[in-house]
Amino acid sequence: MGNEFQVEYRFTNMLVLQYVIFFYGSAMPMLYLFGAIAFMASFAFDKWFLFNFYMKPSNYDASLIKQLRHLSKLVFPIHFIGGLLLLQNASIIPSKGYEGHVEG
Repeated sequence: MGNEFQVEYRFTNMLVLQYVIFFYGSAMPMLYLFGAIAFMASFAFDKWFLFNFYMKPSNYDASLIKQLRHLSKLVFPIHFIGGLLLLQNASIIPSKGYEGHVEG
């Protein structure tokens, strides 16, 4: 068998991907779909590699899941801030004035 499966590393990658998706998702709605596909592919590949390649991981307690759940609560404020910053920028989403010209 191969190396030990590093659960902490995978959780960190999933958390960063979640933050990026929710920060930029307001300006790019297709990012939610791509993120869901990325999470499903990550789950499938991790499961396959865990059962076929890696050594049996050491036992973990619930503290890692509790930390992940606590950090996931920060996603919604990040989503709000990202949406506020991205959607108010006139160079990203230009608005037309009353005469039909683009402002910004």
